Amino acid sequence: MLIRLNTTDDSIRQLNEENLLLRQRNRELEEMANEKETQMQDFPSSCLGFEDEQGIRQIKVPGEPTEFKVLCDSKIAGPGWTVVLRNLGDENFNRNWTEYENGFGYLDSTFFRGLAVLHVLTQSQPHELYMVVYSKDGSEFSNHFDNILVGGESEGYRLKSIGNPKTENFIFIKNQVNAKFSTYDRNNAKTEINYAAQKQSGWWYSTGSQLRLTGWDPNAKQILMLIRPKM
Repeated sequence: MLIRLNTTDDSIRQLNEENLLLRQRNRELEEMANEKETQMQDFPSSCLGFEDEQGIRQIKVPGEPTEFKVLCDSKIAGPGWTVVLRNLGDENFNRNWTEYENGFGYLDSTFFRGLAVLHVLTQSQPHELYMVVYSKDGSEFSNHFDNILVGGESEGYRLKSIGNPKTENFIFIKNQVNAKFSTYDRNNAKTEINYAAQKQSGWWYSTGSQLRLTGWDPNAKQILMLIRPKM
């Protein structure tokens, strides 16, 4: 009887181990299937693919290995815009080079989407730029530029073009074309004064202009920078 009981216990233990291994294998197969399904999803290459939809979406730029999240907007200046900078005055923009390169903040609040993403998007196809500041008194200042192009990391994420403006607002950025991006720990402007350290925020500073959207005006309510593929 004792031998039988031990044999039964061993059989039950073996069955439990086999069931555990089977469940683990099923979970692995499920995860592999989910990963494959995600990889096969046809993500739009920009926010234009979502038409009038708003909010956080995933896009995949042709030639890039993975998709990534962006904030899409269709109310400020029409459909299909990607918000690359939103400054609500509640975030520290005095960040180092790596943080500006990769992006920081939260897409549902204040954030900078990152120089690497700006480069990937604008080099994939021609893009336009929209800049706007909403003031606490209800007024707004905006401008549309018809061709933004940002170089890659080896070029210091140079602002290679912004195209032609529609108004005179934010015209300072025309004096920053061909400037490399600077941060407090990387003065790519090669100026005696590190303007990024002085202004406590990264930007395409040049000797021609030290204005930027990463700074904060106490009269501002919200500062935005958006891009969209040219239609």
